[in-house]
Order: sequence, then C-alpha cells, then structure tokens
Amino acid sequence: MQPAVEQNNWEPPLQRQPYAQPQGASNHYGNYHAMPNQLPKKPRFGILRKIRPMSLVVLLMVILQIATLYFLINPINLINQLNTVQIVNRVSSKVSVPPSELPQVVARVGDGKSLPSADDLRKENEIQAQVYKEVQNGDYVLLYSSKMIVYRESNDTVLYQGDTPTVILQKAQQTLMDKVIAVAKKDGIIDAKNEERPQLSTITDIAKLKQENTSFYTQGANNDVIALFPTTGKIVLYRPQTDSIVKTGNFKLNIN
Repeated sequence: MQPAVEQNNWEPPLQRQPYAQPQGASNHYGNYHAMPNQLPKKPRFGILRKIRPMSLVVLLMVILQIATLYFLINPINLINQLNTVQIVNRVSSKVSVPPSELPQVVARVGDGKSLPSADDLRKENEIQAQVYKEVQNGDYVLLYSSKMIVYRESNDTVLYQGDTPTVILQKAQQTLMDKVIAVAKKDGIIDAKNEERPQLSTITDIAKLKQENTSFYTQGANNDVIALFPTTGKIVLYRPQTDSIVKTGNFKLNIN
C-alpha cells in the first residue's frame, strides 16, 4: 500500500510588474514612463507662459486708467504744467534763448515758494533794484544757462533779459578788484609784479568805523572800499567815485 502523498498547492508569489503606460500613450511631456510615486516636474516660468497678448492689453489699460485718475484728482498740477509750457513757448518766440534748452527755473514773483514779492526783491541790493525795477507780483522769471528773462503774461511783454543779479554782482566785484589793484600798483603801494588778489568790503557805516579807528578812517566815507592785501600786509581805502586811494596803512592778520 502506497503512502498517501499530500498535494502541495503552493505557488511562487506573483512578482510586481513595473508600472508602465500603455503602448502608444504619451503625456504632455513626451514618452516619459514614470513610477507611481514619481510625477513629472512642471517646467519653470509657468506663470510667464500664461501671460498672453490680451493680458498685456488689459495691463496697459489699467495703467492708463490710473494715470487718468491721478490727473482728475490733481488737475491743478496738470494745468500748471501746461501753462508753464505755454509761457516757455511764448518767451522763446520773443527773445533769443539757447537752442534746444529748457529753462532751469520757471517761477512767479511773489508766489511765496520760489520768489519773494517784487518789493522784497528790490530791497535786497542796488543790483536787484535795477533788474526788478518794473517787475510786479505775478510776473514770470525764466532762468537759462546764459541769461535770465522776466516776462509779463497779461500784456505779453518781456520786461528784462540779461545776466542774473548774482552774475552782475560777480562781474562788478571783479571789475572793482581790477581797478583797486591797478591804482595800488600805480601809486607804488604794491609791487607791479604782485599777483595777489585783495579782499574787498564796502563801507556802509563810516561813523562806526571812525569810532573804532579814527586816524585811518578820518577821510573815509560811505561806499568807500576797504582792500586788504594779506600777503603784503597792506590795507587800502579806495574811493570808486574818483578811482583813487584815500588812505593806506599796514596791518597784521591775527589768526585765533
């Protein structure tokens, strides 16, 4: 009698097959076969790819609306800018200005911001009193690199064109200095080869100076010019009206 043989129904375990897409299938990124836990990476700059020409049009329309809203809220600024352009064009048609140059400054007399009142301008000094002689509050002052222009809009008239008061003052001081040096060399106060530039100041209160130094300022008068030559150690009292030297002396420059 043969022994019974137990039937063994064991079978080897099924092997897990690698994941694969069906043949002929492809995704957006090409024939890429990925494992279940591996997803294809999205390309960079995806947001930029979504911007289409229509989106750019919408963006420009938004910017235009914002700019329009700004000028609607602040119409005074827009009006002032347009008025300034008109003033510049009118002045350019009446006087010679540097070609293709816009004025560095366009201001109104007495506006309380850039320029004081006409009366205050004239009170500054004699030069400004001459430059702003006929100027009124509300007149325009245009400053170019080579000249200053004063314009009145009400009657479309140019009141002044020429150097600024500052430039006029600088030229006047240079002319005065040249005269003082020439007379000092002529009178033998300084050497003819001396190239020293003196320090100048105009006397406005001679009575006070006479109290401080009676001997030197005895013959002095208001509007006389005091010229100091630091290197030479000379002090000169010069009178512009007669182009002459009233008094000379020596001095020491004390440096504290």
